[in-house]
Amino acid sequence: APVYDQWFARRPSTTREEFCRKVGLPADKPSFLYLCSSQFIAPDESDFIDKWVRAVRQAPDPRVRQAGILIRPHPENLQPWQRFDFSELHDGVLWPRGGANPVDQGSKNDYFDSMYHSVVAVGINTSAQIESGIVGRPVFSIRVPEYAGTQEGTLHFHYLLNENGGLLHMANTLDEHVQSLVRAVDRSEEDDRKLHSFVE
Repeated sequence: APVYDQWFARRPSTTREEFCRKVGLPADKPSFLYLCSSQFIAPDESDFIDKWVRAVRQAPDPRVRQAGILIRPHPENLQPWQRFDFSELHDGVLWPRGGANPVDQGSKNDYFDSMYHSVVAVGINTSAQIESGIVGRPVFSIRVPEYAGTQEGTLHFHYLLNENGGLLHMANTLDEHVQSLVRAVDRSEEDDRKLHSFVE
């Protein structure tokens, strides 16, 4: 789709240190980007994100357990973030707080830099997963029973799955997902080649 073309030649507007300072993340640790989905896809997403954060923070591998976490809200899926316990994030942020639709230069820079300066992108089912792949970041998701209809219940989702040659690494459980994040931190040139091949 032409809407994706703008991301191929784009370059970051900040260094990693500048970006981390801007959003409040530690620059000396890898960062995971959680990309929120639309209201239609994930109506109660903040509840799932709470479980996801807890699973990441209990990971056996310290690189995953201590990674920075950037949660990027969907601008049209307002969640009850006031009920979210941000103290449990430990080196994690919700940014930008109200979500932002990347339609102008500044918001596009922020969005691109969020993807570029993260080591992986995670989400339920969002076009941002494709955009993260374009930026060169591996993309992950978890099968969530309450979202079955808006994950594998949609036709396009199957094209994205890694087992079908796509970019999306799917886990059946949060524990399995956490293990896949370990592999993502250690990703190989072959992993990057497969991602690039799909995007191409």
